[in-house]
Amino acid sequence: MIEDSGKSDPLVFISYSHSDFIEVSRLRNDILAAGIKVWWDKDILGGQDWKYEIREAMRKCDAVILCLSKKCLTRKRSGIYPEALDAIAAYREYKPGEIFLIPVRFSECHIPSVEIDSTRTLDRLQYIDLFPHESWKENLQKIIASIECVCPPQLTVTKYTNTTIFTATTHSNLEIEITIDRDFKSYTESDQDRFLCAIREFLKMNGNLKIKRKIPGSVKITLELSPERAEGLSRAIKAGHFREYDAVEATVKYPARGRKTSLTIRLTSAERRTLLAWQRKTTVPAGLAKRGRIILLVADGVPIARIAATLGLSRRFVYKWTKRFLQYGVDGISDRVKGTRSRDSATTASHFNPHSKIPYKSFESNRT
Repeated sequence: MIEDSGKSDPLVFISYSHSDFIEVSRLRNDILAAGIKVWWDKDILGGQDWKYEIREAMRKCDAVILCLSKKCLTRKRSGIYPEALDAIAAYREYKPGEIFLIPVRFSECHIPSVEIDSTRTLDRLQYIDLFPHESWKENLQKIIASIECVCPPQLTVTKYTNTTIFTATTHSNLEIEITIDRDFKSYTESDQDRFLCAIREFLKMNGNLKIKRKIPGSVKITLELSPERAEGLSRAIKAGHFREYDAVEATVKYPARGRKTSLTIRLTSAERRTLLAWQRKTTVPAGLAKRGRIILLVADGVPIARIAATLGLSRRFVYKWTKRFLQYGVDGISDRVKGTRSRDSATTASHFNPHSKIPYKSFESNRT
């Protein structure tokens, strides 16, 4: 049984200056394409009190995207200023660490140091750049990921003859099946609640989840999640992070489109640790982290076409780095080996130590 929190579909408010209308229109369309509702001032109907409608929309929204650029910030008067102040006033009600106000820049500009409270200012919030043009698609995914953190999936439940399937309605449709390695008779209601509670906390979900009926045999739970959440949960279970809840296996079920690649990668535990560490470290170049994610997805059996679509890459690019990894291992995709050593020979601990420094210049913070 699911006790829904009663919250409707997520709503994102876009605050912008009309000098950035072209970029904002593209951003709005891209967010809508991801299945997320968007409100902007073009939704105001003739005859409506526009000030009242803007404040009502901001009151009801789950997140505010504050669009900034050099053009809009050089204007002395703009509708974005009162909207930004209203968003900051709403943000003050959120506890520290919560995401609500997401600054997005369309060009190089200085974010005003407007005071949020006694300890926070607007320029301290991490912003996301949608420039240059080549980085739009990649950084758009960061915006959507932030929105998904703000608007966790709402849970519903469906009963089938042989198993209980829990479905979390989100903006994408990937299923992940989790197997619990416990005897049916010894797996109590308390055990189930603890595990499902841990999943909800890991995925930042809302809703009170309870299993209504147990089915003889292994306990299998299927969640329908966004690709990023499904892959993250799968890796966490395979890495043993949910072993205390007896979760031993997780299988992500990808859609039928795209052929299964004939390239097969079997990662060692050291290699997997290294590639996962690249996803977490802020000092790792974005290109290197992306190559590492390609290898993780191929190792999980994801079709090449699906990897290319998910990461916004060409299939040729995915094939290239997969083959480099198969030949030279971790060193091959990090460019530390110029084709002189095979993957089998590159097995020293220093190569696979996730805590070792990567020989790249660290990116400096984009703060100004």
